Amino acid sequence: MDNKNNFISIYYTFKKDGKISTISWKDSFRLFPISLDQLCNIFEVEGKTSQYNSSFNDISLFDKKELFHQFLIYSKQDSLALYKALSKAQQIYKEKYFVDICDVLSAPSLSLKIFRINHLDTKIPILKNSIDSFIRKSYFGGATDYYKAYGENLYYYDVNSLYPHAMLKPMPLNLIKTHKNLSSLSLENFKKFFGFVRCRVTTPKNILKPILPFKYQGKTIFPTGT
Repeated sequence: MDNKNNFISIYYTFKKDGKISTISWKDSFRLFPISLDQLCNIFEVEGKTSQYNSSFNDISLFDKKELFHQFLIYSKQDSLALYKALSKAQQIYKEKYFVDICDVLSAPSLSLKIFRINHLDTKIPILKNSIDSFIRKSYFGGATDYYKAYGENLYYYDVNSLYPHAMLKPMPLNLIKTHKNLSSLSLENFKKFFGFVRCRVTTPKNILKPILPFKYQGKTIFPTGT
């Protein structure tokens, strides 16, 4: 499940005739985030033959024979329409991009796989989980603050393409060495240090605009103190 409690995939493993098999269910909407009618139109396959009845939402559906029969018909044609659309998509992506859509979980992962298979000629370094989890603690989203201020004869600067500019800068990608403690490192060597550091910082309590982010109870705050 994702951080919004939506299902990404469900796996069921069972044993039959001495062999272990696994069935997986994946949310096709994460792969193609459009309506089923739109999906069928795009891939030029037969779509749904009837519209959804809001009465299907009521649990009493199972006690109403005629309504339940309508629900079965709708569910079957709905599933068949989705199957036809995804089968057509599977054929197109295999033939054109050499990608199996059953191996991905979302549109971003699909586009990344297409890029890696068909266009990437440089190996992308992948960090070990232990290193990744250490570095990821330093990741913070953007922050916006409002301050009532006054000024005269001011200059206004706007920075374009700041993210691409930053991404062109050097970035550590291989673990060369780790330090348990940097207190013995000389100032000269510390200035040359290139990497990620977990450290204790004390911010002056009288600072007007604290800018150092900190995770507290699931939220990003900009406190003073240690």
